[in-house]
Amino acid sequence: MKAYLHLIKHALAESDTFINVHDGEEWVSCKRSYKDAKETVESVEECTVSVRRRNPESKSTVLGRFLVIPFNDPEETVADYTITDWSDAWNDE
Repeated sequence: MKAYLHLIKHALAESDTFINVHDGEEWVSCKRSYKDAKETVESVEECTVSVRRRNPESKSTVLGRFLVIPFNDPEETVADYTITDWSDAWNDE
């Protein structure tokens, strides 16, 4: 499985997380849709994927940001990411 698809599935496995994708011009909110996130990522040569967690105060916390190049080799589609506990857990899975 391509790394970025694994990333999307990992993020959506948690009920309080959601995904936004920056396509180079604007942020696209994919919320909790695997299909929307996959299609948005695959519509550009590279993008930034932001995984966020909803907080009770109606704000959100960034769990990690990931540089995704969807047409690289499957293992290398996530080219860079912020080092956080969440992103480390995803990488170790």
